[in-house]
Amino acid sequence: MAKNVLKLVYEQKQKQVTSALQAYKKAQNILFEQRQQLQNLQQYRRQYTEQLSVKGALGLSVSELRKYQQFIVQIDLGLSKQQQMLVKLEYDVHAYKKSWLECQINSKAIAMLLHKKALKEEKIENIKEQKVNTWEKN
Repeated sequence: MAKNVLKLVYEQKQKQVTSALQAYKKAQNILFEQRQQLQNLQQYRRQYTEQLSVKGALGLSVSELRKYQQFIVQIDLGLSKQQQMLVKLEYDVHAYKKSWLECQINSKAIAMLLHKKALKEEKIENIKEQKVNTWEKN
């Protein structure tokens, strides 16, 4: 009976490993996408700044220059928020990885217990067979 319970616990741990791995992969994908978004935003800022330089060389009114500067400030705020989000996401990815690894360790420990129990049962069974064989010979 203990073996059956241990086997059930092992199956549950395997499900936890699978679930933890899926969560880890999902977090990695989100992090990757957000990094891409940050790079796109940085590229957009560079292009917008270059556009301001070109138009500035041709001559801009004070109000046009102010609009460009205000928009660049908005882009910079977006960049800052995106970078803060990346820090949080990197922390989350690390936490999901740690959880997944802990689940794996627990699952492997239970698998070892099951293996040891099976070896012990096999050894007991062999001893019983030897006793029966010895008893039959006598």
